[in-house]
Amino acid sequence: MQLAVLFLRELREKQQVKQETFLVDEAHYLKAALERHGLRFQITRHRNRNAVERVYCVVKRRNSPFPNTISIVEPPTAES
Repeated sequence: MQLAVLFLRELREKQQVKQETFLVDEAHYLKAALERHGLRFQITRHRNRNAVERVYCVVKRRNSPFPNTISIVEPPTAES
């Protein structure tokens, strides 16, 4: 919670967030930190979050070997 409080304090100093509504996904420490700073929030439930994260992990896993294969190719070989 301490990290969230520090983040919100810095955010309030750098940005105008008094009018904003923060979306919180059932994280109690974020709710407490937002209440502490007097900021508005709305609790939302991400029902398909795991599906999105799963797709992201698959894409990341499939693309991670790609840069390694490019670095193996030497410039003279790539030109011909």
